[in-house]
Amino acid sequence: MRRFRFRLPIALGLLAVGLIIPAVGCQGSIDPAELAARRDAFLLTEEPAEKMSVAEAKESVTDPQDIVVLGQIGAGSSAPWSDGEAQFIVSEVALLGFSDEDLDDDSEASAAHAHDHDAEGHDPSTCPFCSQAEADVARAIVKFQDEQGRVIGIDARKLFELEEKQLVVVTGRGEVDTLGNLVIAASGIYVRR
Repeated sequence: MRRFRFRLPIALGLLAVGLIIPAVGCQGSIDPAELAARRDAFLLTEEPAEKMSVAEAKESVTDPQDIVVLGQIGAGSSAPWSDGEAQFIVSEVALLGFSDEDLDDDSEASAAHAHDHDAEGHDPSTCPFCSQAEADVARAIVKFQDEQGRVIGIDARKLFELEEKQLVVVTGRGEVDTLGNLVIAASGIYVRR
């Protein structure tokens, strides 16, 4: 009986290692043909002419419907990626980037943009302008799914050669989930390069 007690933990440990190693190794060695096929199934060669912002889409979607959205890959101070999966977060372009032409000189956003982000001691996590701007940004979760409706198990960065802050136009079925998030089951993506 004593021998069995010592062998059981070893057997369970070997079983766990046997299950974990293949799962971890799968993401690193994706079949190039599968990667190309998945990419080709979703990648758009031309940017759709008609599109709306993330905020407009979130406001207009009451029931699941087809939408075309322009967004910037990013989630503020959080990572926009879902490691090992073809999903990421896009945010409202004008608010996330604070481009000067998008701001009115008399607006609160202009005042927030004008304060010195490079000043010594500036901490965006405690800055009221930065914190409010990040909280107000409209966001959407973009998911690329297989034929069974499961998120594809290839990292979106690898699948579409994406980087944070890139502008993308996503086509797909949009709906607002129970938490108030705009979720897009993507059928296509155009990446501005």
